[in-house]
Amino acid sequence: MIDASASAVRTRLAWRRTALTGTAAGLLALRPAFADPGPLELLAASGAMIGFAALVGLAYRRGRALRRNPPLPGRRSVVACALVAAALALIGGLVVTL
Repeated sequence: MIDASASAVRTRLAWRRTALTGTAAGLLALRPAFADPGPLELLAASGAMIGFAALVGLAYRRGRALRRNPPLPGRRSVVACALVAAALALIGGLVVTL
């Protein structure tokens, strides 16, 4: 017999790891903004912080949906998380090239 709630717990932990990864990416994107902040560095840093806040909010919302019995499907939150992660990757690429 398979425990259905165990998969929801694992998924909830995966969303927490996603939020933690977003935190690290946001903080790394802030580093160049403190060295010699130009307009592009400040724009990249603010975009990273907005993406970080969106990613944490999505992970929190998805974690709450997974606590219900049965867990709710996460169609929109998964797509939104993928878009935010792609935007953070783009911002990270800009930070590296600046």
